[in-house]
Amino acid sequence: MKDLFRCAVPLGFAMSFAPLASSQVKIQAVVDPVSYARGLPNVGCAASIYVSGLTGAPGLYLPTTPLPLPFQLAGINVTVDGVLAPILAVYIPPT
Repeated sequence: MKDLFRCAVPLGFAMSFAPLASSQVKIQAVVDPVSYARGLPNVGCAASIYVSGLTGAPGLYLPTTPLPLPFQLAGINVTVDGVLAPILAVYIPPT
């Protein structure tokens, strides 16, 4: 159970936004969603990614099916070490 709170060493991390230009979006923080510790959690664990500059219709975007989780949601892809990561939800705040 304590592995849930241990952060791993930083890995290569990238986000791509289609059709958005990546220059518009800035990663503000990557944290463990349980402890809010900065950095990527252990392999296979969830991460919360906070960004600024997202455009699109405001709202909470969730997958249409519970499993498998999609690799693209609301036009957003996330990769870790060059591998697509599944996405649980995307929230675009009102501007």
